[in-house]
Order: sequence, then structure tokens, then C-alpha cells
Amino acid sequence: MAKETICLVNAKKMTVPEERMDMYDAFEILEKENKRLLVEKSQGACTVNLYDKKDNLLFSEDVVFPLENDIEVVLSERFFAPKESSIVKPNKQIQVTKDPKPKKERKQKSSKEKIEKSEPGSMDKETTNKSIIQKSLLKGQKRMVLLLVGAVCLLTVGGILVQSFPLVESAVQWLSKSEPEKSWNDYLEEKDYIGAGKKFPEKLGDLVDYLTEKQEFKALKELNETFPTAEATFDLAFYQKEWEEVIGLNDSKLTKERQVMLAHSYIELGRLTEAEILNKTLKSKILTNEIHFAYKIKAIKLIQAGKIDDAAAIQKKINDDELEELLATGKACLEMIEHYKKENDSESQKQWVSRLENLGGEIINESTKNNK
Repeated sequence: MAKETICLVNAKKMTVPEERMDMYDAFEILEKENKRLLVEKSQGACTVNLYDKKDNLLFSEDVVFPLENDIEVVLSERFFAPKESSIVKPNKQIQVTKDPKPKKERKQKSSKEKIEKSEPGSMDKETTNKSIIQKSLLKGQKRMVLLLVGAVCLLTVGGILVQSFPLVESAVQWLSKSEPEKSWNDYLEEKDYIGAGKKFPEKLGDLVDYLTEKQEFKALKELNETFPTAEATFDLAFYQKEWEEVIGLNDSKLTKERQVMLAHSYIELGRLTEAEILNKTLKSKILTNEIHFAYKIKAIKLIQAGKIDDAAAIQKKINDDELEELLATGKACLEMIEHYKKENDSESQKQWVSRLENLGGEIINESTKNNK
């Protein structure tokens, strides 16, 4: 049986082997490259050379890709078509280029061609080439028929057709040459987070972490409405500064980052002891500074209220230089208030009470601005 081979050369922006191969192997390679170029919306080209089993060149064509039609169909048509056109154009049906010569000259040329075709040697060669190609196409058709018969046999042996529906559906998808499915990164790049949740439900936790890290809380809220999770609810409550809700959520997986967030919520609520307990394990420098500053603000408010001894106990714990000065000033203010009280000088007494109440106020105001 005759065996034709194809050689793909002069490839541009295409990855194809240049050694000779079976005709249908070449069709399969070109089909894959054609799909890739369609997806990338780019162009490539190569020369397709068809040889018979005696290495005689039967067909040679420069082809520009991508093509809309099936590669096997397009090239098979070219095997039989007249060769006035030298290039296959992408995304269009192939047409024979018109002969620009006058009618009279074309008639003369046609007459010569008829004489040449009448020669026995020329006719035999052309008939042989067409016969070889037809046999190759018939061989491909037989392969397809055998594949289809085999698929039907598998479905029949498998049992009831209804029960075999998933297998049929998979086979149809495989044969339909559909576009490649979108990957996880494709969904993220397109910001189709709901689609990512549907396609990859097992990665919802990763998706929540991704949106929280990117601070896309609007998208996180929409995702949590469609696919509610404890982690997303926790992150949204923290973002909205709903501290009581944050510490009340027990179902979320407390990663190290969320434990820091939980400790921060305790600090915001003034529950510094609980924040310290969490930070013993976390050993976060950020939390350490926040806890220190929170104790300092608490001590300042105690000084303003005249509770110098309680503020001094906090100072002993955190040993803050600025707080030490405020304590000394607070003590002096209390002494002055007591003095003017004994002197019955209410006006001066009010002035020193006001000074005490505003002591360290700029520090408190600065912390309030930072928390907004």
C-alpha cells in the first residue's frame, strides 16, 4: 500500500518538526498549532511538501495560519485544486487566483494544456498522484469510522445509555475541539472571582486570602454573599472595624495573620490583657508596639482623671519616658489644685483642673486620627 509523507519546512512563528512524517500525523500537528495561533490571535506560516513512497514531490504549498476550517479538509482540497494560487490565506475560503492574461492568450494556453494532458505519460502521472491521495483520504475516513464504531461498542457494553451519559458528554467534548478551559490565574486576571469560586470551590479559602491581601473588600463582600465562609466574614468585620463581631467569630481558621487581627481587635476594645496573651505566642513587634501605646493612652486618661497612682502602676509596667514626664506634671497639677482649694481661689483652681484634664491631649488626638 502506498504511504505518503509530509515534510513541514520554512516555519515562521510555528513549532513543527522538519523531518518527514505520516500525512495524518502532520495534519494533527498543524491542527494543534492552528488552535494555538487562534487563541493567541497571531499568525504563522510554513511550507507543506507532500511526497509519495518513492520520495517524488506530489504537492508543495506555502500556508499562512491560522485557518478557520479543518486543516485536513483545507489541505486535501489543495491537493486537487489547480495551482494558480501559491499561498493559502488565513480565515478565508481558498479561491483560485484569476489569470491576468487576455482571453485570446488564455485560449492559446488552454489549447496547449489540452495537448499536454493528452500525452500518455503526463496523464498517467497525474492519475497516479490523484489515486494516491484519494487512497490516503479513504484511509483516514476508515480510521474515523473505526473510532466511532469502537465508541458505540463501548457505550453498548457499558449498559444503559442514560447511565453512560457522562461518558458520552466527555467524548463529545473531546471530539468538539473546543477552546482550552480557563485556569485559576485566568479567572484572577479577569477579576471574575465568582466564576473562580464556581470552578474551583476547593480553593475558596485561597481566594478569600487573595482578596484580603489585595484589599478588594467590595469583591470580597460579593463573594461572601454567593459563597459565605467564616474567613471572609472575619476579614470583612475587621475591615469595617466591627471589633465585637471579630472577637465573637469562632468558626474561622485563625491563621497567624488573623490571630494578629484578633489581638488588634482586643486592643481596640481596651482588653489589653487578652491581646498580651495572644502576643506571647505571636511575638509580633507591631502588636507589641500597639499594646505599649494602648497602655500609655490608658495611663494618660488616668492622669487626666487625677488617678496618679493607677497611672504610675502602668508606667512601672511599660517604662515610657514621655509618660514619666506626664506623671510628674500631673502630680504638680494636683498639688496646685489642692493649694488653691485651701486658699478658696476658685478661679485659679479651675485653671489647674483644666490643665490637668488636657494633659497629654495631643497624644490622644494623634492616636484618634491614626485609627480613622
